[in-house]
Amino acid sequence: MEPQPEKITPQQEMSQLKEQVSASPERAKDIISSHLERKSGEVYQTGFSPSPKMFAELEQQLLDPHFREKEKAVEKIFAIAENHGLINAAKVARKADPALLDEFHDRLVKLFRENEVD
Repeated sequence: MEPQPEKITPQQEMSQLKEQVSASPERAKDIISSHLERKSGEVYQTGFSPSPKMFAELEQQLLDPHFREKEKAVEKIFAIAENHGLINAAKVARKADPALLDEFHDRLVKLFRENEVD
């Protein structure tokens, strides 16, 4: 049986992705896409994945007219990522609006390629 990888925090997730993209910047899009498809329960330590109720609340917030403006919605997705991880933020974005997920992904690729992620 293969050993399970150690579960991480959202901050560790960002560091690991930064390292991966730095090593192969031409593959940034594929690296991030593959990562966002992972299951949050396999990646994050306990306490970082929102409950189903919290997911529903986050989705509802993005459907609020206040977030109809794309920039505000993307900012909200990045705030979710900071607290709950990129995978969970992508899951919320995907359910709220697939175009929002595309925008989130594109900005992540740009951030990691430009090495602007701390």
